[in-house]
Amino acid sequence: SGKGVEAARDGGGRGKATAATSSDAVPVAAEVVTTQTSTRRGSVFRNPITSRMVAVLSCACNVLCAALLVLAVLAFVGPLLGSVVDPDRELLSTLLEHRMLENFTKAVGPRPGDVLAGIGAKAKHPVVIVPGVTSTGLELWESRPCLDNHFRERVWGDQLMVRMLLLNLKCWMEHIRLDDESGLDPPGIRVRAAQGIGAADSIMNTYTLWGPLVEELASVGYGPDGIYLAAYDWRLSLVNLQVRDSYFSQLKAHIEVMVETQGEPVVLIGHSMGSNVIFYFLQWLQGESKLTRQTGSDWIDAHIHAFINVAGPMLGTPKALAASLSGEARDTADLDPLLLQLKDAFLNRTETMHLMRGFDSGGTLLPVGGGAIWGEAGKAAADDPTPDHKWGSMVALRRGAGCVPRDVPEAELDEEEWGCDSELSSSCAKPEDPLAGDADAGVCVEEPLDAAGAVDLLKRIAPAFTNRTGVVDWYANEPPAGDVERRLWGNALAAPLPTAPNMRIYCLYGVGLDTERAYTYLDRNGNESDIAIDVSDTNETVGVKAGVHLSNGDGTVPLLSLGYMCSRGWKSKRRNPAGMKVVTREMFHGGEAAATSADIHEAIGRAAEAVYRQGVVRGALDAVRQFGGRTADHVDILLNDELLRDIVAIATGMAEDMKDELKSDIAAISERVADPVFIDE
Repeated sequence: SGKGVEAARDGGGRGKATAATSSDAVPVAAEVVTTQTSTRRGSVFRNPITSRMVAVLSCACNVLCAALLVLAVLAFVGPLLGSVVDPDRELLSTLLEHRMLENFTKAVGPRPGDVLAGIGAKAKHPVVIVPGVTSTGLELWESRPCLDNHFRERVWGDQLMVRMLLLNLKCWMEHIRLDDESGLDPPGIRVRAAQGIGAADSIMNTYTLWGPLVEELASVGYGPDGIYLAAYDWRLSLVNLQVRDSYFSQLKAHIEVMVETQGEPVVLIGHSMGSNVIFYFLQWLQGESKLTRQTGSDWIDAHIHAFINVAGPMLGTPKALAASLSGEARDTADLDPLLLQLKDAFLNRTETMHLMRGFDSGGTLLPVGGGAIWGEAGKAAADDPTPDHKWGSMVALRRGAGCVPRDVPEAELDEEEWGCDSELSSSCAKPEDPLAGDADAGVCVEEPLDAAGAVDLLKRIAPAFTNRTGVVDWYANEPPAGDVERRLWGNALAAPLPTAPNMRIYCLYGVGLDTERAYTYLDRNGNESDIAIDVSDTNETVGVKAGVHLSNGDGTVPLLSLGYMCSRGWKSKRRNPAGMKVVTREMFHGGEAAATSADIHEAIGRAAEAVYRQGVVRGALDAVRQFGGRTADHVDILLNDELLRDIVAIATGMAEDMKDELKSDIAAISERVADPVFIDE
């Protein structure tokens, strides 16, 4: 019952006499401090504050170089180390038994699965995991000469990838990109998704993904017959997953076998794009699987107990748009010039853009719904904290010789040459301003584009990519009156849920992290052939850093896309004809209260245990990523204790009374969205 979840909360307090509930969760004593240097190219040595950081930046550059060197060495000698006994295990065991560390490790309470097992939780519903984009390793089954003798080695997610990035980038790109015309395998190349739980357990045996959840499920009695990781080639479009690999046919067959052998309907768990894949699968079952819409819904009702949507970008994400437009994101746009040059030496912006347009899955993640959902161009959107933000302009495209160039130091340009104020690019002349004139006249013209306009921009810049991936009607935001065409099956706004009253949906995601929501772009030459994020646009009072407009979210997907469908979108009869139960549970990054000494002890103990169990590199990385078990980051949330507890509770049938738990203002934001479905109703 749902009481089991609450009891698990009270019992899983990590060594405290009385544990806090998730709403009282306290963070570890860690404060993430980000120092922003000047984001204008060439101004690092001119600004009196940033000039004092030159030594620090040089040091950072050296550290990064050293890290890349270590990666290169590990890529070559890594296979040899597998046969050598881990030299640190005995030392770490001795250290953990030391009196000082013992005090910390004792503060670590039982794992979520152990707590639930202690109150009677047992394996019930078979679990099917659909991982997110880039999470599954990709194996080489046929290659060109430059990759001979690497049969079934992983070109994504293992040491071969690192070696090729460092030594033969051209060869690696040939094998990892899809064919520009078909969106399938290039001639002479076959790359396929690795299979089994190990396919997405971790990346390079260092970056942990699904391993912790599998371990928690094992704690309540699950085994290999009750857990299936439905690995897929995440590069493909949703349509081509079925065309090339018969992915949805195989997924349906596997679910049928699990239901028959286990005697219970399955729980589908999708993370990130995996949730979009599951949503498409539900539509496919009602359209192309030899079932009618009604018999497809009946099959779903009998075979699927729940769909757990973990950090799913159900409305897409602006970050995918930026990656396809210019090969950039917040992570790279605001790099210091020295570090940017070092990064570009391995994979520059043009190469990154070329790579991103070789992944048809990018089309799956583009923002859907247009201005009605994401906001109108030049105006505040529903999720804007103040009217000054104007996130309705997903892209502010600046054109003209008067705009600040990306790579010319500000010392070389005075304000008259810029055509706009040196501090706020929002003072640039707008198209409706009669002073703006023609962009070629030496001034800076800024054109605001809403979500649909931004996607149209991508269609003009990269027509081959958008045509191949089926980027059409991306502005659609309500179900049609008749049957839903296949081109809309991936759009949660336009394709209704199945008529399956026994199925339920759980939306679990993180909040409290700065997340890309909109961008300022610079089109210096005026023909859109080479646009780039305008890193000179910084105004932290309205959340703009180096041309990236930041909102609340999980660091990758903004809150609007994470929570709107769950909070309101699926409450419509047109989108949820059976009135399927939808539960939303948010997890705030690091908890919400101040850390206590007990929490600090626990965090240190958890870090020590992680290093002991996983080894120095992977364990230390896990310790940092899990943030004391309270991380809300888009990927790292797979290590979050609340998330693991909720998933195990749902799978074991102990979450029937699970309720919404909101940590953000998503309910108020959702009410402000001009969704035509609710206007009609």
